[in-house]
Amino acid sequence: MFFHWLKHYGKQAPGATAVVDTVFTQARAAAPAVFAADSFQDTARKAKFEHMCPFLAQTLAHLPAGQGAQQRRAILEAMIDRIEIGLREAAVSDMKVGPEVRAYAAALNGRMQRYVPLVQANNWPELTAAMAQHGVGSSVAKALQQSTPKKAA
Repeated sequence: MFFHWLKHYGKQAPGATAVVDTVFTQARAAAPAVFAADSFQDTARKAKFEHMCPFLAQTLAHLPAGQGAQQRRAILEAMIDRIEIGLREAAVSDMKVGPEVRAYAAALNGRMQRYVPLVQANNWPELTAAMAQHGVGSSVAKALQQSTPKKAA
């Protein structure tokens, strides 16, 4: 993994990794203080994860109709690969990486099942409440709402 930057994350297509890069860029812009924290600390990693999830949900909710389940799966797999690499770069021991990746993947699935329908329905009060349960502030919800593409009339 030392030269992971020479290739795409995991076995994912460049399109999926580009989406993941965009999601992290949006989350970092919405909450710069959270992403400035040291990733070696478990609480900082979890906060970064929680702040990234709404932007991933927004991306999945607004995929073009032609991009079906395979594209969604590729994006989620690229995100899980990114989480694994982040854990390894944060010096999490090899014995803990597997269980932590499983925990993050399960949490990611739960967040997507909850956030994606709310983003699709433009139910911002409910989404803000759901995000607050995971420690994400209302300023991130406002940034998410402002970056959501408007539906054509």
